[in-house]
Amino acid sequence: YPYAEAVLDDNPSLYYQLGGSTIDLAGSNPPFYGAGVSTVTPGGVIGSIASASNFTGANTSIVSSSSTSPLSSGMSQELWFNTTGSTGGKLIGYGNNKDIDSTITDRNVYLTNAGKIVFGVYSGKARTVISPKAYKDGAWHHMVATLGYDGMKLYVDGELVGSDASTTAGRSYSGYWRIGGDIINGWPSNPSASYFTGQL
Repeated sequence: YPYAEAVLDDNPSLYYQLGGSTIDLAGSNPPFYGAGVSTVTPGGVIGSIASASNFTGANTSIVSSSSTSPLSSGMSQELWFNTTGSTGGKLIGYGNNKDIDSTITDRNVYLTNAGKIVFGVYSGKARTVISPKAYKDGAWHHMVATLGYDGMKLYVDGELVGSDASTTAGRSYSGYWRIGGDIINGWPSNPSASYFTGQL
């Protein structure tokens, strides 16, 4: 399928289609599904047969990598999301625990209560960029967050909506990629909920 082929052409370290799929299309680190995740059809990619996953906002409503996944100096995170929720929540990030609340998190992408997107990394202190617009409109949106030599960049629906050229690295530790929620207490503009309600 053209979309999957395009993603794989980028040589991702992990590629989860969600929607109940238990395969890592990029390698051998399959997704772990928490008890609070269900499947919805269709997903967000037009022309794809892939379903999506529904997240309820509960702390069991997560998907994570089954085993630890090393961080590289540069990285991109990409996903599709759809919500009308008013409590925000984390879309994706890196935490030191697979299926319980982490005590260390980084590379966090989360929604504020108003539906704006925040991308945050820890480099001496929490550093974030935030979208000027809100996206809790019940439509599918595509998000990409990058970190590298040229700083932090946040894209939504193909447009650059935030950047910070001064922050080029985050914490370095062994952890799991977390989708749908994890602790973000104390991060700037953090929402009232750490766990996301909607579809990914």
